[in-house]
Amino acid sequence: MDPTVGQMVSIVGGRLILDFGLVAVGIVVASVFFNLLRLPVIAGYLLTGIVLGAGLSVPFKGAHPETMRLMGELGVSFLLFGIGLRFDPQQIRRLAGASFSALFCQAGAMVLLGMFFGPIMGLTLLGSLHFGLLLILSSSAVARKILEGEDRLDRPDGEIASGILNLESVFALIGLIILSGFSLAENLDWGSEWVVIFAVGVSVLLIFIFGKILLPVVLKGLHLIGRSELVTIFAIGMLLAVVALANFKEFPIALGAFLAGALLSQSELAEVIDRNTASLRGFFGALFFVVVGMSVDLTVVFQNWILILVISFLVIIGKITSCWAGLFFSGENSVHSFSAAVSKSQIGEFSFIIAGIGFSLGFFDRVLPTLLVAVATITMLPTVFLTRDTETLHRNLLRRAPGTLVLLGKFLLNLSRAVRESLGNSRFLRLLKRPIIQNIVYFILISGIIGLASLIANNLGSNEAVHETVSYRIGIWLLAGFLIVPLIVALLRNLNAMVMIITSEVLKLLSAENLVQGKIRNFFNLVVYLVVLMLIAAIFLAAAAPYFPSGLSLVLFFSLSFLSILIFWKRVSFWESQLEWMFMRNFNRQWSDREERKSRFVLREIVEKYPWPIELHEITICPGTFANGKRIADLKLREETGCSVLALARGNEHKLNPAPEVPLFSGDRLVLLGSKSQHTKADRLLNGTVPVDEGVMSVPFEVGKVYLSPDSCLRGATLANADLRRKEGVTVVGIQRGSERITAPGPSEIMNGGDVLYIVGEKDTIRQFEASANS
Repeated sequence: MDPTVGQMVSIVGGRLILDFGLVAVGIVVASVFFNLLRLPVIAGYLLTGIVLGAGLSVPFKGAHPETMRLMGELGVSFLLFGIGLRFDPQQIRRLAGASFSALFCQAGAMVLLGMFFGPIMGLTLLGSLHFGLLLILSSSAVARKILEGEDRLDRPDGEIASGILNLESVFALIGLIILSGFSLAENLDWGSEWVVIFAVGVSVLLIFIFGKILLPVVLKGLHLIGRSELVTIFAIGMLLAVVALANFKEFPIALGAFLAGALLSQSELAEVIDRNTASLRGFFGALFFVVVGMSVDLTVVFQNWILILVISFLVIIGKITSCWAGLFFSGENSVHSFSAAVSKSQIGEFSFIIAGIGFSLGFFDRVLPTLLVAVATITMLPTVFLTRDTETLHRNLLRRAPGTLVLLGKFLLNLSRAVRESLGNSRFLRLLKRPIIQNIVYFILISGIIGLASLIANNLGSNEAVHETVSYRIGIWLLAGFLIVPLIVALLRNLNAMVMIITSEVLKLLSAENLVQGKIRNFFNLVVYLVVLMLIAAIFLAAAAPYFPSGLSLVLFFSLSFLSILIFWKRVSFWESQLEWMFMRNFNRQWSDREERKSRFVLREIVEKYPWPIELHEITICPGTFANGKRIADLKLREETGCSVLALARGNEHKLNPAPEVPLFSGDRLVLLGSKSQHTKADRLLNGTVPVDEGVMSVPFEVGKVYLSPDSCLRGATLANADLRRKEGVTVVGIQRGSERITAPGPSEIMNGGDVLYIVGEKDTIRQFEASANS
């Protein structure tokens, strides 16, 4: 080898090791420090990158650009591989309605936030739109880490949050595909670019399909070999191969990494791969966030620090309220919805990746990546504190809210469920079809007029022959406002018709007089009018913001919001002396009774369809018998007879679920759980025992059945977390889940809505539990 070449390799290699070493030290320090403070470590990695990138660490100053690129690519590959590995299409399908509703509301709030604040920070109209779109995407890494730490990933709020995060991943994937198309067709005309984007999407789809066909064969072979390290090597090799393929095709490597993880996500070895690659993904993921932090331009941060703090606060509040509202109005439980919304009230990795790619292609403003990193770092910090006890936070919010609003909220939740139930009625859908289609057309026309006004103002404003003045720009937007007024009137007229159809159909479920129906319709018409007008005003003002004096659109929007809230509150404040208040209370009560009757019917239907002939049987231990002097474990009752020892009575005392090491003596009474045939086997095994007469029990226990509604407070809780034996005095001995029968469920078993719990306890405690389980 040429000595000069060898010397260059040595220098580059030494620089690479030095850079990696310094970053690794920063990762360790940030990880230890932020874990001690119980803060999201990802925020620590971003801050580490900001410190290193600013040259505050002297040895790191002037880091080799190639080293930074390599670290960034490795980091994003492993990070996106991990996110893809947890991608669950089935979860999206299962929670489609709630996830789409939440993401729609969240997207609207964040886009408007970006459009209003972008011009104030010097972003163009397109840059403001990009900023708002990138604020939508929450950090999957942060949210999942927090939910895992709180042991809530498998609970309802964790499932809902995961469903929305999975859906966000799909939209982020679409964004990456679009940017790939623009990158490949950089020198082509607009029409050709969309052809290329379509081709990229088809290519990604084909890779996914072929992967799903070939992977099961390979994984089956690995499973037969049974070597854990081979599975890990295969997973890493596959990741690097798909990333190399993406790079060869000039796709973003993030797209290839996510695709590699998604291909393995539904395989039988997904859990093994997830567990074996966790440490690698953790380190390289940290590397990615450090490199992202190093890209921050502190000059931009210092120039806009007040606005960054304000935007960060509004992102947290906006994401929580909009996501909560979307989930709430889709019929989800309020506590679970709030908890899911809080856990994803930050922005993260997908926003950084898309912003970086867009900036490198020249599509995004130079300051956009810096603004996103700054906002992300701030929004990550409070998330962990807010998520720790969301139930208490939710309870305190309800306690401090006016009683009228709590009643209205409960009424709207029940009403949304009634609407969802009515959607199965074809006549109802047929009546709604025409106004919905017309409203979509009207909304497209309104958006088109606003977009055209923005385009004209922008083009004419850049023409030197036209004198740019504030009055000229305002004139363009006033004309646009005048043109959309007739469309708004038509839109509101259709919404009025939809309100009448919906209220008529829903209120038929519960009896209501015509006078009350009219008042309810009037109230909903007012709410719909205010919401629609505020939405159109927000879109109009957001689009016009770059052409108005700085901050004017924001002031007008907040003024209109305050006026709308004032009108709404004045209307609601008169309820206590009017029929609406009484009707809503009556509606809530009748709906509750209706759900209770429905639960009893479903319980009866499940029990009849899947009978479970279990009962209690008491056996007394007599002197000189097989069981006398032995431990309960020595009897091997479950193995030999199928019976379970439920309780032990000795004298006047009895103990539920006695330990296997407890010895048995003459006069002890065992309470067994099983079928009649199993009880006969137990009598025969314990030779010499004398069963108590049929139907007579000296211990006051019985078997009860409880149906868990979709809204049950126990839904999503494990048996260990619910701690029913201590809190309620009952023991779950079996679960009927559809056609699946779970006998002797373990402490990690999760209770779901629709389950039938078979419980054992005293008569009074069983009745109390039946009343509280679905509260």
